[in-house]
Amino acid sequence: MIVDSFCGAGARGNRHHIVALDTSTLDTGKNIEAQIWQQALKPHANTLVLWQQNDCWHARFFDCGHPVLRCGSGNIAVAAYLYTHEFHNTFNLTLHTAAGAVTVGVDNKGAYYCDRPCPVSAKDDPARWTHLCQTPVSTAVRMGGRQDYTLLLLPDPQALSQLRLRARALKLYSARSVIALAPAHRYWHLRYFAPQYGVPEDAATGSACVQASSYLARITHHRRFSFNQRSRARGIIHTEKRPHEVIVRGSYRLY
Repeated sequence: MIVDSFCGAGARGNRHHIVALDTSTLDTGKNIEAQIWQQALKPHANTLVLWQQNDCWHARFFDCGHPVLRCGSGNIAVAAYLYTHEFHNTFNLTLHTAAGAVTVGVDNKGAYYCDRPCPVSAKDDPARWTHLCQTPVSTAVRMGGRQDYTLLLLPDPQALSQLRLRARALKLYSARSVIALAPAHRYWHLRYFAPQYGVPEDAATGSACVQASSYLARITHHRRFSFNQRSRARGIIHTEKRPHEVIVRGSYRLY
């Protein structure tokens, strides 16, 4: 099954190839891991391996064979798959991923998932990031641990569109993925880069919007945000910041 997540007007979103494992014939964790890696090596840009074990749902995400720790578009794809093939009605459940447990579901507004953002851990140097991005950067903060995120606030959409990340220099400087944000009229414009993990630029990134929503809620005192991810494919993502988590919503198409 193929699912496009975070699609919309002028946005193709992020495409996922879903492989549902039949675990009824598997007795051991080792066999399941072997099946996961066998599917992960398939030459798809985004492969999502989904299975149920002991009444719990599990998912692992891969991009061209590289494991992806957090995948918001993958969570939306799981919600779409379970709604279509399992529940045929509104639902919510706990999904176990490599990054921990998240809530996924479908309600009267559509597919969604809930996740906890990483805390802001330190400020970073905007001048250094202006050099690395080859465009003006107003603010830079680190979120989470050493392999999590750097969030960059740019002055306007033009600066965001001009961003050309020096990927080789970034790999030497930081293991963090890069979230770049700029204010626009109706949406926050966003781009996401993780060249250290085989993702030069992602199409539509819910996990980045979780972090962005948490940061923006602190500096704007708003709770609801809409993001237009300015990748080649584009993505439309809506979020709501709650006290301890962020709800992420997006449209999807099934193939």
